[in-house]
Amino acid sequence: MESSIVPKTQRTKVIVALVVGVSLGIAGTLLVKHDFRHRTPGRFRVSFSERTDSSPRLRVDGVIQDQKAVKKVLPVYPDEAVTAQISGTVLFHVVIAKDGRVESVDYLSGPSVFTTSAASAVKLWRYKPTIVDGNPVEVDTIVPVVFALH
Repeated sequence: MESSIVPKTQRTKVIVALVVGVSLGIAGTLLVKHDFRHRTPGRFRVSFSERTDSSPRLRVDGVIQDQKAVKKVLPVYPDEAVTAQISGTVLFHVVIAKDGRVESVDYLSGPSVFTTSAASAVKLWRYKPTIVDGNPVEVDTIVPVVFALH
């Protein structure tokens, strides 16, 4: 039975938010910004409103954060993936420290054959520090690592 209180598009947003929240292992209220009425594929932003520690952490869209990268180490394409002709994109939840170092890398999705190589590379990436009100803040973002055979 359809609920008249919450429009169908809103229920879809909540379901997506819960799936993303469970995937990231983060408890809190979620805000998903995406208009599901349009069928164009694309990104949506997820913002978590609660944290368990007191340090501020800014949620930044991966495309925007990528523009602040000052050092990117390319991952090694695993031999077994080359032999099996496997390609794909691995997604990681990444926390960037106040000084621009990658503080944590958590696997979200993608072919598991690439996980170790991609995570090792992302841990070496460096970003320009993000400043809010004159102070550096930690950044919470999603990073895609694409593996493609040419």
